[in-house]
Amino acid sequence: MKSTLSRIKKDSTSSLATNRSSTIWSKDGGCPFGTIPVKRITRDDLIRLRRIPPPEDVTFEDEYDVVAIAGLPYNPNSKFAGAGMDTVLYNPQVNGQQHSGSRLKIQKGSDILQVGWRVDPTLYGDAKTRFFIHFQGRNLERSSGSCPSSGSRAGS
Repeated sequence: MKSTLSRIKKDSTSSLATNRSSTIWSKDGGCPFGTIPVKRITRDDLIRLRRIPPPEDVTFEDEYDVVAIAGLPYNPNSKFAGAGMDTVLYNPQVNGQQHSGSRLKIQKGSDILQVGWRVDPTLYGDAKTRFFIHFQGRNLERSSGSCPSSGSRAGS
């Protein structure tokens, strides 16, 4: 994949550079071929990221919470065999402090991989469905929760 930035910088002395840089985003909302979108992170985004609950923070405060959990007994000698999940995203409506989500969690010892979707206006600042991936293991922790969903089916 070739960067278009160097091409724009080379042409910066011409008026063509102004036209190119102002039209770098295509009319259909996608990125031009060969480019990679980079989301600008705002101060509010960073503040919201600090509010992300830890991976194990699952609380059920009232009788209306609906949860389905399936698991296998922990056996440190067994090898990982596989896991699957099929979930559908419909951009559920949430109000106030409400949130909704679904996740698949795979754990071996202290290594944890979680993937799923979440709608959380308090965390993200809007009511869009977000796809997330969270990895934790060997003194490393990475999360990606700012990817808006297309509103379609997430595969297994």
